[in-house]
Formats: sequence, structure tokens, C-alpha cells
Amino acid sequence: MIFIVFDCGGRFRYLLQVREPMARSWNRSWPALLALLLALAPFSNIQASDDDLTVVGMDVTVELRPEQGLISETARLTLQGSSGPVVRFRLNRGLQVERSRAGSGSIRHSQTGDTVSVTLIPPLQDEQRTITLELAGRPRAHGDDRVNGNGAVLGGVDHWIPTLPRTAAVARREVVAPPHWVVLASGEPQPAGKAGTHRFRSRRPVRSLGLAAGPALVRTDASIARTPLRVAGSGDQVAEELAPLFSDPLTWLSGTVAPYPFEGVNLAFVPGLERTVHAGGFIAVPADRPVNGKADGGELLSPLWFGEYLAGDGPWMDGLAAWQAVTYALDRGQGMPARIGSLRDRYLSMSQNRDVAIRRADRETPEAVVRGKGSAAWEMVRAACGNRHFRDRLDELAATGLGGPVRLEDLRSRFAAGTSEPVEAVFEDWFDRTGLPALTTELNTVPTSRDEWRTDLSIRQQGKPYTLALEVVFHGAGQIHRETVRIDRE
Repeated sequence: MIFIVFDCGGRFRYLLQVREPMARSWNRSWPALLALLLALAPFSNIQASDDDLTVVGMDVTVELRPEQGLISETARLTLQGSSGPVVRFRLNRGLQVERSRAGSGSIRHSQTGDTVSVTLIPPLQDEQRTITLELAGRPRAHGDDRVNGNGAVLGGVDHWIPTLPRTAAVARREVVAPPHWVVLASGEPQPAGKAGTHRFRSRRPVRSLGLAAGPALVRTDASIARTPLRVAGSGDQVAEELAPLFSDPLTWLSGTVAPYPFEGVNLAFVPGLERTVHAGGFIAVPADRPVNGKADGGELLSPLWFGEYLAGDGPWMDGLAAWQAVTYALDRGQGMPARIGSLRDRYLSMSQNRDVAIRRADRETPEAVVRGKGSAAWEMVRAACGNRHFRDRLDELAATGLGGPVRLEDLRSRFAAGTSEPVEAVFEDWFDRTGLPALTTELNTVPTSRDEWRTDLSIRQQGKPYTLALEVVFHGAGQIHRETVRIDRE
């Protein structure tokens, strides 16, 4: 019997307006000429962009108004580094900045779509400056309101706080919610203020902030691997009962990837939520989603490293998180995490007109592509370059921590460097193309004179070939034999 295992498990320029007419006499015109020269200096000397600027502090007050599906928010952001005159923040399209002010200098803003352009005068020059943006509106994601009468959920992908690509911020939050609502957010709960006010603080830097709130939530607390576990859910979701499902994967991921980077794990089960939402130390899960084993716990925790601690320039990082969750589960003998297995099955049945190359995926791309096929894509990269090389490259990635988003092209080059294996071709096959390989096999067995069997296996690809490393497992009478077969043609 034979089994073929294919289980892949900007730069800115500006010119200040010169109002002094350059005419009549040198005595009148030299101040204008000097001003012009100073204004032109940024063309050649100031090369700063948003990539040179980091959000190092966030002090956010948000009021939930579920009757209207609205929020009102004041975000006080501390910026560190250098900038051009215009800094572009990303913000949920349903929110509108109404007022802006700066701790020093002057500020004005404009907004188009999900981009808020903030003009800072003067620009930052290797310094720290605080700006305040007041905004309001109806945050939406995947066509759904994030705030309604049943509750509220806001996470990193919602961009409910104006965000920059580089964010490593200590943070304070004050959430104003209707009476009797329970609120759980990123960070450590702080002593409450007046009724309906909930405060949280993140002393360790975070990339994004999340919160969940609702009238039917009940909060319980426990501890996992010396890390606080706070759970907000129905009476059926209790921290003490969930702790054993999260303790082992938290320990394993902390030892394999990097020490857990946040103060605690804050987990909310939210009615009506369609997709799981992550932020710094925060997870919001659909209320009807079962968490039955350690594999499910690992699958929920992994994006806190691959997505929140480390960030990518696209949703492909979600696929790496899913791959890491599969690796943990298989290492612990847990089998495939149920959610990832379901997403892989869904991808196999997906219509071609919904498929998207992983490199071109966005936040509207189906999870079956990003996390289903995506988890298999990273396994094929590992199979191509080998365990040691793959793990060394992941360790280098983990060492970057809360830096700017990693470009997939840079990561591709990093994995391809230092090996003669066809890693570039594997990336092209699995990240730049849609679909999956189509294989046919032919098996012949011939008895030998020693009362044994010789097995001949032929594997062929249909259509444009992939560069593949396939693990072939031969099961005989009391024997198991494994081979890795590499193919790159029909």
C-alpha cells in the first residue's frame, strides 16, 4: 500500500511659498532669496517618509454608541523620528477625522477614502511630537457594522485608530460603553472611573489595539504559563476551563518563535462575529466557534506572533501564522487544527473566479486562500529549502520584532539566499499563481527472488508544472519507508 503525502499541512518634496517680491533692489530681495533657498533644501536633503516615523504612544478615548452603530474617538498619538511635511495615516473608511491639533508647530488634515493626510509644520526632524485627532463615524469591516445593539468588536485590521506602518506603542485606552456592558480590550485592566467607563493600559509596545464589548458578556480570569488569561464570553466560556487549551501552545510558541510579547491574552467570544479578529494581546472569536483542543488554542494564538508582533505588507502573514499553528499541532500529536483543515477543504471546492494569488491578496480575500492554501504554501517553502535553513530564516525574521511590515519580496530573497534549492521557483508557484498542482500517479509492484516486493512509482503533473518536494510514504508489512521526491516538470 502506498500513500503520497501532499499535506502542505515615498519620499516627499515641498516648497514653502515666498511672499516677498524678488525685485527692485538686492536689499529688498535677499531675504526672499534666502527663504527660497531654505525652502528648496528639502528637495535634496530631506528624504524622510512615513517609513522613518514610528508611533510610540497611543492615548485613546472611545465612546461606543450602539443605538446608532457609531463611535466617537479622541486619539492622542506620539510620533518619533523624521517625516516629510505630510504624514499619511490609514483609517477605517466609515470614520471621519473632524479636528486635529499638535503639541507643537501647526497641523492640518484632509481625508480621502481610508487615507488621512496630516500636514505637519515644521516636519519632524529626528524628534518626538504628539498630535491629537478627533474622529467619529460608523466603523465597518467585510460589509458589517462593528458596533451595534448586540455588542462591539474592533481589532487591528479595522484601523479604528489612525495607523502608520511602523507602530510600537505603549498605550492607554478609556472605553465608554452603555451601563451593564462588559468591556475587554488589549492590555491590563485599570481601576474604573465613573460608571460605564473602562480603562486599559499596555505597558509593552503593541502594533494595534482591540476591544470587545456587549451586554451579554461575562468576564472570567485565569493564568496560562504565568501569563494572565482574561475571557469575556457567555457562561459556557470560562477562563479556567479554557486555560489548559492555551497553556501548552503559548509555551511552545514562546520557545520556538519568540517570548510572548504582550502582558496577557485577552480572549472574547463575540455573538454575530464572522471572522476572528486579532490585536496586540487580544483575540475576538465568533461566539459559536468551538475551541476543543490544544490545536485550536495554538491556531488562535499564533497570529499574536505572526501578524501582531511581526507584520507583513499583505495578508500572506496570516498564512505563515496558520502554518506555524499546523506545525505546533503536528509536533504535539494533535492532528490538523480543525479550522485550518476546514479552510483547506473549502479552498479545494472554491470556484476559480474567487481564487486570488496570495501575493495579491487583500483583506477581502477569502480565508480559504490566505490561511487555507497559505498554510500549505509555507510548508512547500520549508520542504524546498529544508528544516534547518527554513528555521534559521524564521529566527532572523522573529529578531526584527515590532519593526515595519516585512515585504514578501524581501522575505523571498532571504529564504532563497544561502541555498542552492529552487526556493525562488517555489515562491513563484505558490504565491504568484492561483490554483494547485494536478498530479497523476502510476504504481507497479514486482515480486523479487527474496520473497519481497520492488515498487516503481511514477508521478506526473498536468498543466504548467510546479517545482515540488513531495513526501512519499510506503506502508508495507510492519514497515514504513519515507522518501522525498522532487519534481519540476510534467
